[in-house]
Amino acid sequence: MNNKCVNINGAKITYSVKKSNRAKYVRLKINLDGEIQLIVPRFVSISRAEELMFNKKESILKNYQNIQNKLQKFYFLGNELEVKTDDRELVKPALIFNDKLLLLKSSKDKNIRELYNTWLKGKAKEYIPKRVEYFAGKFGFLYNKVIIRAQKSRWGSCSSNGTLSFNYKLMYFNSKIIDYVVVHELCHLKEMNHSNNFWKLVEAIMPDYKNHKYQLGLFLN
Repeated sequence: MNNKCVNINGAKITYSVKKSNRAKYVRLKINLDGEIQLIVPRFVSISRAEELMFNKKESILKNYQNIQNKLQKFYFLGNELEVKTDDRELVKPALIFNDKLLLLKSSKDKNIRELYNTWLKGKAKEYIPKRVEYFAGKFGFLYNKVIIRAQKSRWGSCSSNGTLSFNYKLMYFNSKIIDYVVVHELCHLKEMNHSNNFWKLVEAIMPDYKNHKYQLGLFLN
């Protein structure tokens, strides 16, 4: 992967280039940290890929700025939060008032974004495994374990040994969207692909999954 830079209307945007044997067409991908990646099929030259994609500079800049704006905000279960730090003893380690204000125990070593991410990761470890257990028990899925971590390009994944991994930033979204990702990964335990059979299995459990999938995709657009 090579890091490159492009200037769009005065905005300096860094992106990486990735050659892919699996890709069928040139595409731009913006990951969960707001980083841009140009995916290039093996049969297309990098120069041609850049020529194709950067003909749409205005659209790229708009999407990039939109995502950067979202990533500067603080979310929890679908609500935007006002986040503040406080050094009083009552903040152990966080309190939410009216689902809008999050008070975090102040720290000299960490900034407010780091404190928030640590708090959010803890909430994900409490919340997501319970939803996995609920759907697995109700629909007869057998899994190995659940891992919560920071992923740049995925909301969730399922390994061949039955380990389910979820991005802690799923806690940005409302409970229905989180449940969709949980169901999605559980269904991979039976269908390790995105075939018609896979989507039929998802739909049998969550008939309105397409709406939640669409809402999830909007975050990166």
